[in-house]
Amino acid sequence: MTQEAIATQIAQHLTVHKDALAQYWRQSGPVRHFYLDDLLPAEWAMQFYKALPDPESLLERNSIKERKRVGIKLENYDELVGFILFAFQEQPVLDIVSEITGCKGLHADRS
Repeated sequence: MTQEAIATQIAQHLTVHKDALAQYWRQSGPVRHFYLDDLLPAEWAMQFYKALPDPESLLERNSIKERKRVGIKLENYDELVGFILFAFQEQPVLDIVSEITGCKGLHADRS
């Protein structure tokens, strides 16, 4: 499984449901959003889940603004974690999300 294969799967699945997702996006609020169940095949999702780091190994941020655990050094984790994270930032995914939302000029955040 590669990052590009994951991105292709995501983009294809979003494309199939583009019209319904765009309608949901336009009607959502107060913060616009959309979601799609079963975006990835179940076996892929399970592989990604198993590749996630133990939450106890992550940096804990706890302040008035945020309370969460974060991973900073992606290179310390299974490569699948990076694949899934960056697959959402591949151009085909950005393009279909742009079509769904009407947001033009979406850019990937490679950092």
